[in-house]
Amino acid sequence: MDRNVTEEFCNNVEAEIVKHQQEFKRSYNDICNTTVIIKRIDPLTGEEYEDHEELVENDANRMVAYYRQAVNKFAGASDIVKSYINRNMKNESESYDKAVARISAVAACFEIMHGLEVWAENKTHDLLDVYGPSRYAVSEENKIRWDRIEGNSLPYVNSKLNINASVTRQNQDYDCYPKHIICDDNGWAYLKLNDLEKKIVWTELSHSITVAWYRNQSRNLNASLSIPYMIGGEWENMYPDFIFFQKTGNGEIVRTIVDPHGDWLGDSVAKLKGYVKYLRDYPKMFGSVLAVADEKNGECRYLDLMTPKVQDAIDKFTGSSAKDLFLGSLSRTYKICPDAK
Repeated sequence: MDRNVTEEFCNNVEAEIVKHQQEFKRSYNDICNTTVIIKRIDPLTGEEYEDHEELVENDANRMVAYYRQAVNKFAGASDIVKSYINRNMKNESESYDKAVARISAVAACFEIMHGLEVWAENKTHDLLDVYGPSRYAVSEENKIRWDRIEGNSLPYVNSKLNINASVTRQNQDYDCYPKHIICDDNGWAYLKLNDLEKKIVWTELSHSITVAWYRNQSRNLNASLSIPYMIGGEWENMYPDFIFFQKTGNGEIVRTIVDPHGDWLGDSVAKLKGYVKYLRDYPKMFGSVLAVADEKNGECRYLDLMTPKVQDAIDKFTGSSAKDLFLGSLSRTYKICPDAK
């Protein structure tokens, strides 16, 4: 059975790669390479006379780190990961390094991992249906493993957001902001934000409990938070705009989301429902999640997505426009800081 499951796993990996070729290619390139800034300085004057970026191949230590992350993503199943590597080396004549990079890129690609999670959950249920009646014959030691498998068929979600900046150069033509977790030596981050985003950032920074924040990146392997949502029968990813880190009275650092949310967009309702499903599945991931609608009639409105009443209303909502939710009785005024720039 182990051999059949491993073979089926490998086949599904390849099928997901074909299905998500562009996403896999981007992930593979990020795994194999790092962008570095090259500076040349005149030894006599100390002046820089060349400053450019180059793509360099990642060294062995970084590849080992990516491999360990991949094993962790597959819940520590190093045996099945090694089987995939060995199969590719044998069938595809890949070198060991390329095979490791391939499975590491698979683990780092959200779209592929989601497909594999669906397969794994269905496969687990199929196997439990077949072997469940014989559970009484399992040894006491293996019953513990059985119970763990039986209760662990939900998709894997990483509770840690690891953020790495391979390129630290910033465009100083943009506005500068304090307390961003990626910043220059003076503590400033230069970011291009629209008017509503600027107001939200300065409003949240005006709160004394806000100690840091992050402008979430779309589809960035090293530094992005994505939340799945269903639209048109297909799973897509959304990337909340801002993550803030706030210090509570007991000294705990809590993650919060404030997401400017255009209520006129066609996918707004689907995204709100995606938020609700995610927050119900993982209620301890964030302390607060606010979806903020654009400024209308001189004010912004928000939905507190951690509130059960709001979650229920969104879950039962059958309309096509989120405007009804943002203008309804469950929404509240998002008060912009008077000093917001």
